[in-house]
Amino acid sequence: MPNISIKATNISKKFDVRKEKIFPTEGSFLNKTIHKCFTAKYKEFWALKDVSFEIYEGESVGIIGMNGAGKSTLLKILSDIIRPTTGKIEIAGQLAAILELGVGFHPELSGRDNILLYGKILGFTKKQIEEKFDEIVEFSEIRAFIDNPIKHYSSGMLMRLGFSVIAFLETDIILLDETLAVGDINFKSKCVNKIIDLKNSKRTIVIVSHDINEISNYCDRMLLLHEGRIIDSGTSTSIINKYQQVLIQDRALKGDARRNKFRNNNMNLLYDEQVKNLKTSIDFEESNLQVQSSSFRLISASISSLNSIDLEQNDFPIDKEIHVSIKVKYLGGKADMAFGVRDFMNNRIFGNFVFMTNKANINKNGSYQLNWIIPPNIFNEGIFKLGVVLYDEQYQQVYTIHELLIFKTVDKNKIANDFTFFTPVKPMIEFNFNQID
Repeated sequence: MPNISIKATNISKKFDVRKEKIFPTEGSFLNKTIHKCFTAKYKEFWALKDVSFEIYEGESVGIIGMNGAGKSTLLKILSDIIRPTTGKIEIAGQLAAILELGVGFHPELSGRDNILLYGKILGFTKKQIEEKFDEIVEFSEIRAFIDNPIKHYSSGMLMRLGFSVIAFLETDIILLDETLAVGDINFKSKCVNKIIDLKNSKRTIVIVSHDINEISNYCDRMLLLHEGRIIDSGTSTSIINKYQQVLIQDRALKGDARRNKFRNNNMNLLYDEQVKNLKTSIDFEESNLQVQSSSFRLISASISSLNSIDLEQNDFPIDKEIHVSIKVKYLGGKADMAFGVRDFMNNRIFGNFVFMTNKANINKNGSYQLNWIIPPNIFNEGIFKLGVVLYDEQYQQVYTIHELLIFKTVDKNKIANDFTFFTPVKPMIEFNFNQID
């Protein structure tokens, strides 16, 4: 039985939320302000209610739930930033956390000095920090700004610095709160693969994220928080299914025209943003990305389709085949890789292994072109992301890129009021009537 790294027993957290009782008053702004202060009332808000769980050494655990469920509050309690109102937390080992951007850093100090400061806060000696310093800076990709005060850093730069510090200073436990919510695609891929490396090195990892498909790739199990309580725990698949049921129930209870309009507007904004980031080819050598397992190194990738003269170059008609071409270097061995497709909301659509579920065969070392044809009339109109996962021979992930290529499909024959955004796939279905009397 592995040792327990984190144990929470009956954790509850209460906040006193100010509720102003405002009366119509005459007089100056000052008099009204004073009146508010004397008539202000507070109500109790329990962000967490009787939360108990155990996380074992070497486990990767995801915490998911809707906004306001108590996820970030729980991580702040685990990090000892705030204290629980009732209950007990037991931590076995050295813990590092990335919570809100910049927490633990001093805004007036440079990136260099903040690495030393945060490392010392975590309990490392100056010598230990300096031994890892170059790796931290190299991974963060902010060497040109490392001697500038971090108050001038962007949110992406702060995330890069914070993640790099806790990834390379070898603490026993790592807490991550929405770590990959900012930053560019390439750096997110680096972070995902570093998290997989940390998981494989048996570090204890706790992750909070709204991207349930993302964290399911490297979490052994998940906890589902709802209204301050843990309502379920288990495998990633079972908890994601339960979470989706909770979302459906919540929308049924609270859904109204304004909520649906807000949701659709957000979807449209996200869709429009991703239209600007279409990527139908990539050369890994030119991008300085080494995507490699023990058996394969990816060289380049592209996606294309037969187009019509009335469409943009990167618009793929849904009624045409889509051709995926991956150039690889085969290095020997039997490590597999898989390709998958997600929609613009990061929902998984489909995927497949190259060898496990197919008859693909390769014996001789050398360069190869892997071709994959997606049949016509599979996708609906929309934005889609092709991703790749490289595995070792025991089918442990060694490298993941969820946005290897990003492409757009169009329906030239779309009719009015078609459910474009709600059904990512739209297979061609034939209906026939057969008279039976």
